[in-house]
Amino acid sequence: MPARHLALAALGAVLLLGAAAAWLFLRPAPAAAHSMMVRLTGFSSLSPDLPAGTPGAMRDEIIAAFNDDGVVGVSTAAAPPSGDAPAYALGGTIRRDGDKIKVNVLLTNERSGATLWSNIYSYDADQLSRVPRHIAVDAGNMVRCGP
Repeated sequence: MPARHLALAALGAVLLLGAAAAWLFLRPAPAAAHSMMVRLTGFSSLSPDLPAGTPGAMRDEIIAAFNDDGVVGVSTAAAPPSGDAPAYALGGTIRRDGDKIKVNVLLTNERSGATLWSNIYSYDADQLSRVPRHIAVDAGNMVRCGP
């Protein structure tokens, strides 16, 4: 009888170890911590004939795009955070140029004032409703992957 108890104890230990291993391998991965924070300074409309909500739509799309992966955080704070760590800001302008919509996007280091990246995107004016999403994707890719 003691051999039977020993075999059951060994089987129980193996099952317990198997359950622990399965839990370690199958548990959900923890959410990625923000490796970088970008303060969204906004987009200014340089053309009075653009819809008033366009800069706000761009802000909303950028926040949504950056929060999709959680690696780069977005802040809408009025000022950069205190401290010595790099402080990045993303913003720009939007304007109509004939049959095109031009968006100038800038990523700057607010501590040094240096422009780290900038680009001017051009879209057909009849696609204005899609511009905020395009800018969010393009700027998000650039910030995550680099120029």
